[in-house]
Amino acid sequence: KAFKVEFIGLHAIDAGGPYRQAITELCHEIQSFRLPLFIPTRNNLNKIGSGQDHWIPNPASTKPTQLRMFEFVGKLMGMAFRVEHYLELDLPAIFWKHLVESEPSLMDLKLIDLNQFKLLDRLDSKR
Repeated sequence: KAFKVEFIGLHAIDAGGPYRQAITELCHEIQSFRLPLFIPTRNNLNKIGSGQDHWIPNPASTKPTQLRMFEFVGKLMGMAFRVEHYLELDLPAIFWKHLVESEPSLMDLKLIDLNQFKLLDRLDSKR
C-alpha cells in the first residue's frame, strides 16, 4: 500500500479493506461529472456501439489546475502499477495505446465513436 486509510467514525483496521474502498471511491469520482478530467465516450452519449462504459480525457481540460489533476491521476496509476493494485478506471484501448506509444487503429476509434468510424470508413471506401 502506498498510504494508510482511516475513515473517520468507522472503527476498521486498515488491512486492505478501507484502502481498497478509498481507491475505488477515488476512481469513481475521477470518472464522473464532478470533475472536469474525463468525459463519456461518444458511444456512451449516443447509446450506440461498444465501449459505452468507457471514459476519455476531456480535451477542454487545459487549465493549470486541471493539468495538475491529470498529473495526480498519472501518479495514482503509477502507484497502482507499483503495488499491483487494480484501478477501476474504464479507459478505452486507445488511451492505453497512447501511453505505451502504440499506433491506434480505426477499430480503436470504433470503440469510442461509432459514428465517426462509419464516416471515415465511408470516405475511405470512396477512394
